[in-house]
Amino acid sequence: MARNPSQLITQEVISGMKQQSGFSLIELMIVLAIIAIIVGVGWPMYAEQSRANNRTDAIIATNAVALALTQFELDNVNGFVWDEPPGAVTAANAHNRYLPLVAVGPASDGGADDVRCTQRRGFRWVAANNRYESCRGLYSIAVAITPDPDDPARGIAFTITTTAIGDRPQRLDLECNSFTLTSNGVKGHIAIAHPDRAPEASDPLVLQPDPTSEGENHSTRRCWGSS
Repeated sequence: MARNPSQLITQEVISGMKQQSGFSLIELMIVLAIIAIIVGVGWPMYAEQSRANNRTDAIIATNAVALALTQFELDNVNGFVWDEPPGAVTAANAHNRYLPLVAVGPASDGGADDVRCTQRRGFRWVAANNRYESCRGLYSIAVAITPDPDDPARGIAFTITTTAIGDRPQRLDLECNSFTLTSNGVKGHIAIAHPDRAPEASDPLVLQPDPTSEGENHSTRRCWGSS
């Protein structure tokens, strides 16, 4: 019995649909290749932006320590004092007597008030690591008290250095690995080469004559942003 033309056309369409259903191996490989390219390009950009955003942790901590030191100097004729690790309860020092905008009484000895980080305090003492850190724990904080070469009458000055901790994500923020701030309000930064590979001749950070200088691939202005 002969089939009519409409039946033949319908059968051919159904047969074609069956043959075209699903993806071929080549199509799947193309899709996977596209996904790999997107991830390969997008992930480094995302990671770099995250590191740039995390710099605020260092900026807040550095400014908070500077405020504590400056307030201490205003209230004491002997200039700046910063003890590491925290001294005794009776010690007169900036880290435990002048917490920015936080009233903790006459002194603290590394207790709750020394390790608490709030929006009003940008640093904390971490006894396990024997150091001061930023609130989010991405940076360590060091304070150097030195003679002030610009003002001998004043006698002393401070330099705060806030550095990305080596085993945490900011270690790969090569452009802004450390933030510096002096008692004269001079901001700086320290750029480094990649910590997981030998310095390369073409590495722009290595080629800079001074890691704190303004360079094509790193600058204090970019590190500190608008702060």
